[in-house]
Amino acid sequence: PSTVRESPGDAEPWEEFLRYMFVNEDEREWAARWCATLIARPDIRMGYGMLLVSEAQGIGKTTLGSFILAPLVGAHNVGYPAESSIVQSAFNGWLANKRLVVVNEIYSGSSWKAYNMLKSAITDTEVSVNQKYMREYTTENWAHILACSNSMRALKMENDDRRWLYPEMTEVPWPGKRFGEFRQWVESGGLSIIKSWAHDFCIKNGAVRSSDRAPMTARKRELIEGSRSEAQAEAAALAEAMRQRTETRVAMSMRDIVAWV
Repeated sequence: PSTVRESPGDAEPWEEFLRYMFVNEDEREWAARWCATLIARPDIRMGYGMLLVSEAQGIGKTTLGSFILAPLVGAHNVGYPAESSIVQSAFNGWLANKRLVVVNEIYSGSSWKAYNMLKSAITDTEVSVNQKYMREYTTENWAHILACSNSMRALKMENDDRRWLYPEMTEVPWPGKRFGEFRQWVESGGLSIIKSWAHDFCIKNGAVRSSDRAPMTARKRELIEGSRSEAQAEAAALAEAMRQRTETRVAMSMRDIVAWV
């Protein structure tokens, strides 16, 4: 376990940080529940990860992942793979015996490879571990993925995706002084207060259940639409045109649809 101990206190700086980062109230609640479950309920393996995307740099994605969540689950329980380690390497030691995997910069919007590689890391209860100079072995998978990006096309995503929570984030960074004050609070006892907050949150609001699907968000819907191929986009446009013909029913043969696409 983490060496950080619970300590009751005023969690307002942490809650203010969440209000600043996640601008949509409902999505902020979902993100807070994901963080609280990760911190306070090590017995639960959530069925979805979180994707943090903002085009502006320096809004606090690294602060959340590396300076708050990582020490609260224990630094020894955290992996920090580069995107290339996920997409190009046959070795996946970054996943073994981890509770949190932080990908600080992911940009695979032109390929399905990262999405498909991370799919099994998020949902499989067991993982086959391939590390250098070691025999391959199978172990339980307790990892949760927190992926960060500065690109609105960070990942391709399937229509019925249930593996990613993709909340809307601020594009206006806090002033440096405000960030400094928050980081100072975190390092001088704030982590213990956040840990206590997480336990209280799970009791009052409920933790994420293992069977829960990631909620749909507007950002996620846009990412799904942007992930369509040109042919898929044409088919969707054709379906939308048919749907808008409210004055009469419309039927088309599959041959006609394929020809159009």
